[in-house]
Parts: sequence; structure tokens; C-alpha cells
Amino acid sequence: ADDDRLNHPQGVFKQVSAGLKHSCALNADGEIDCWGTNTYGESNVPEGTYKFVIAGWHNSCAIDNNDDLVCWGKNESGGSSPPAGKFISVGIGDEYGCGLKTDNTIVCWGLDVSGCTIPPLGEFISLSVGIKHACALDSKDNTALCWGADDMQVVTNTPSGKFKSIEVGHNHTCSVRWDDTVECW
Repeated sequence: ADDDRLNHPQGVFKQVSAGLKHSCALNADGEIDCWGTNTYGESNVPEGTYKFVIAGWHNSCAIDNNDDLVCWGKNESGGSSPPAGKFISVGIGDEYGCGLKTDNTIVCWGLDVSGCTIPPLGEFISLSVGIKHACALDSKDNTALCWGADDMQVVTNTPSGKFKSIEVGHNHTCSVRWDDTVECW
């Protein structure tokens, strides 16, 4: 079935990512397998070898072995049309995406909902993208910076302090503080 989200491939894998109704996995040879819904081509992986993959709402993105970003699937608002450049990581929201480039800057593309495609300036060490907001950790002081839709005050209530990691959810964000405690807002 086209929406068979549990029919995963067999083999040896390095990474897996679950999207809205599809998933993708990066195998040991650097190839990507996607399964589940394929309404917009979100499971049709371009040929090549990769080192990172993420499944989104209606599209998928991957970083190839040359650090180039490749996206496929729904592109109605430009969510599958990333800019050129070399990337460390990427996140996908609802019809938009953001990538952490090899120069540690962030670039976003696609449908702008309440500023979600307007990242802060500076250099960053990590990035996480949610449905309508994104957050990153500043490389100078490990503080969290968030942007985009401020549903449930997820942007304006970003706590101060130093963080080790950050993960954006639907209308909330969680982060590991420098003292290894977890804080969510």
C-alpha cells in the first residue's frame, strides 16, 4: 500500500528519520530507502550516496557526500528547493526548511510563516526545525535562539543559559542544559 508506514526495508542502517506519513533510512552504503506515503514524491529518492537524511511533512532532504543539500517531494511553496551551498545539517518544517551550512551560518527557504524562514545572524553549532518555528545554539556561548511562529510563546519564552543540544517539537522545544538537565518550554 502507498501508506504502508510500517513496511520498512531490511538491511544495515546508519540513520532513520520519521516524517508525517513516510520515513527514510540511510543504509551502510550511503544509499537512502524511503517508505510510506508517496503522494508528493517524498519517498522517491534521487540517485546518489548520502551521509544524512531527514523525512519531513510532505518532502525529504539529504546531505550528499559532497556536503550538498538535495530535497524532493512537495515543492508548492519552495520547501524542496534549498539554496546552493555546503551543509552540516538540515531540518524540515511544514513547507519550509533550514540548513546549517559548513561556515556555521543558517539559511532557510520555502513558505514563510511568521518569520520561520528568517534565521538569526551569527554562527551556530546545531539546528532543529519544527512545524512553524526553529531554534539553534549559538557557537560563541551555547545560548538558544528561536524564530518563527510564536505559538504558545515558544519563541518569546526561550530561556537564557548555556545548552548542549536542542530539539524542536510541534508547539514546544526541549533542550539539554550545560549541567545535563532538561528544560522544555
